[in-house]
Amino acid sequence: MRRIALVILVTLSMSNLVVAQLGNRLEIFGGYSYMHRDMSMVAPSGVHGWNASANYRLYRWFGVTADFSAFFPGIPCCTASSSAEGARTDTFLFGPQVSLRRRRFSPFARFLVGTTNILPANNGALNLQVFTSDNSFTLAAGGGVDYSLTKHFGLRGQADWLHSGFVLLSSLEPGRHYPPNDNVVRISTGIVMRF
Repeated sequence: MRRIALVILVTLSMSNLVVAQLGNRLEIFGGYSYMHRDMSMVAPSGVHGWNASANYRLYRWFGVTADFSAFFPGIPCCTASSSAEGARTDTFLFGPQVSLRRRRFSPFARFLVGTTNILPANNGALNLQVFTSDNSFTLAAGGGVDYSLTKHFGLRGQADWLHSGFVLLSSLEPGRHYPPNDNVVRISTGIVMRF
């Protein structure tokens, strides 16, 4: 009986050491984000918004990430009927993340899959749809670096390539993908918290 108790005690002690070595299993990031092209085709160039993500580390170097962002073009778009329409672009992405922890700097790389949703914000005029669907399957790949300020807080800079498959709704070119909209770069910076 004492041997069993001793084996259980040693096993629990060793598991606590392993968990303590991993430490800070959950990382939560939030901050400002810029996308160099607007997926909704409303803004003539880049759009501003926010980006938030959570990474749960399964191992010291490997984790699973959930990433969310929203962008708000502030410039209305004029359609053929001269109606003004704004839009909001949301991304919902999930996938693996590989991290290399080095003292204060922690570079990481990731590959994410998910969806992008474009929400038209009608300004009281006729709402014309530009794409065949408001949702698109999205791939993302990128990375960045965390700079630790304290054990639980740090700063993050990251860049991601996003690929979507939105198709234009046009009688002249049915089913044509909009090439400038397919591939965009998203740059984000903000605060990362570790628990």
